[in-house]
Amino acid sequence: MKNHITSLGVSQKLKEAGFKKQGCFEWYFGFGDKKNKNKWRLFQNDIDGDKSKSVYAYQVNEILAELPKVIKIKDGYCNLEIMPFENHSSITYRLAGSYTCHGTQESKTLQDAVSLMYLWLKENGYIKEIK
Repeated sequence: MKNHITSLGVSQKLKEAGFKKQGCFEWYFGFGDKKNKNKWRLFQNDIDGDKSKSVYAYQVNEILAELPKVIKIKDGYCNLEIMPFENHSSITYRLAGSYTCHGTQESKTLQDAVSLMYLWLKENGYIKEIK
């Protein structure tokens, strides 16, 4: 399951950035038996735990749905381009008709690369806050 959702670190960055969309999964801290009291664990989003000690984890489609397919820069329009490779994934906005890229993000997993792109877009004013 961990291979299909955002990592804990990226999930925390999304929460800090104000991404409030509910995910299908959640990372919980200290939930369960004594053995897991001081650990983060992943659960489906139906646990009746303390939500202040949790952070949503997202599948790639949940984040990708929030990204614009095209962004406008001063030189023209850039199209979203996703490149999954064997050992990592890359996502960028490529200026139409050129090799010029903007905001390229890479990660070991596609869902983290897409999430990092969301964070870059928000930081650079290309998207507004999700409610």
